[in-house]
Amino acid sequence: RSTLFPYTTLFRSASATMTMTDASVDLLAPNPFFWDREEHCLTLATWEGGFKLPTKVPFKLRHRGTMNRGIENNGHVPIPFRCTFKGPATSPAIKDRASGFFIKLNQNLQADDVLIIDTDYAKKSVQIMRDGRLYNAYNFIDLESDFFYLDTGFNPFEYHNGRADETNEVCIYWRRAYGGL
Repeated sequence: RSTLFPYTTLFRSASATMTMTDASVDLLAPNPFFWDREEHCLTLATWEGGFKLPTKVPFKLRHRGTMNRGIENNGHVPIPFRCTFKGPATSPAIKDRASGFFIKLNQNLQADDVLIIDTDYAKKSVQIMRDGRLYNAYNFIDLESDFFYLDTGFNPFEYHNGRADETNEVCIYWRRAYGGL
């Protein structure tokens, strides 16, 4: 809460004399930022290279790229993010390499599962989408996990899935926030 300024009003009474009254206006702004309209997305899991065989069947050999990338938050404040992690995975985790904070799920994901982690200020959640239904997975969070935000500046990320032979698609979604124009 903040008091902006004293505001003085003039009222005219029936006797035509001027009466002055002081008033204050208090504004409450639980989310006082300007946010990007578009949601940004970074895919952490990448596939690189590729060798195309000269056949009629479209077939390409490629290898898994780096499992760590970064996000540049050039807004004014640290911001929440949403992460999706497609299965299969063994104890999936996402880690901010700069701070060391991580969020880890002590649960295995099946081939068609999608883990959804949301670190929003008032809506922190961990859910698994399985067979078209959302299930609460908050109770599977590792006790050492922290719900962290994207700090201003560069945020290097990496993810772990417990097994190198499992391939995943991991995406981070965010909107930058600004304190003014």
